[in-house]
Amino acid sequence: MVETNKTLAAKAYKDYSNRHAMLLLHIIQARQLEPLSEETVERIAKGIIYCGDYFPEDIPDHNNQTLPKTMAFMQSVMDATSLSPRTTVNEAIQRSCQSDSSLPVICPATTTICALYYLHRFKTKFGIFTQASCVSHRLFLVAYLVAAKFIHANIQSLVMDPIPPAQLDASSLLSHLSSNTCLEPIDATQLSSMEDEFLHFLDYQLLIGPSNPLQLWSWFYTVLDDYYQHYQSGNYEGTRNVGKTATAS
Repeated sequence: MVETNKTLAAKAYKDYSNRHAMLLLHIIQARQLEPLSEETVERIAKGIIYCGDYFPEDIPDHNNQTLPKTMAFMQSVMDATSLSPRTTVNEAIQRSCQSDSSLPVICPATTTICALYYLHRFKTKFGIFTQASCVSHRLFLVAYLVAAKFIHANIQSLVMDPIPPAQLDASSLLSHLSSNTCLEPIDATQLSSMEDEFLHFLDYQLLIGPSNPLQLWSWFYTVLDDYYQHYQSGNYEGTRNVGKTATAS
């Protein structure tokens, strides 16, 4: 069974067309490595809280540390996986194509939006994430790393033949997060289990965008506004979750 899951996971990172890869490259180049604004990060954090592990009465409470901790965690992930600010988008693409690892990422902003697209699919399928402490952070992390690997595989496919297997060296990232955020320590084995489960929940389908990657940013702003409005009104999604898993536990 483990071998079957690993095989499906490996295939998931290769399941895309040349057109999909080209469109994904286009939106990365159009972004020009521009980081997400603090306002956007705050709105994303509120969306994650709304979908995540907090009780209804906590959502409108702006006096607690839920929101700043979620924002800080997301920003820490993006900062720890970014290249030097002096790197151009073409240099970042070239470096990614030459690297065996998907970290650091080409564009943390694009990777984050792709991760949110996966999380939205997860929520649509299962309801809210769960109500366990800090689970939203773990889900965001695994979605971000899955997005990083899929983007890396897509971009590499445009310049390399054959395409090497998707790899992820997240040791430095995990060390950084354990030292600088509330995330409990995660080792490589746990991270691999989280990745496998998340891919299973997504039915091993990683194509980005409602129809194609060009729709990603318009989709993002529409969904983000919806989540933000729910957060502001305290309109909680419900209590159904997928149960205890390595990803959500």
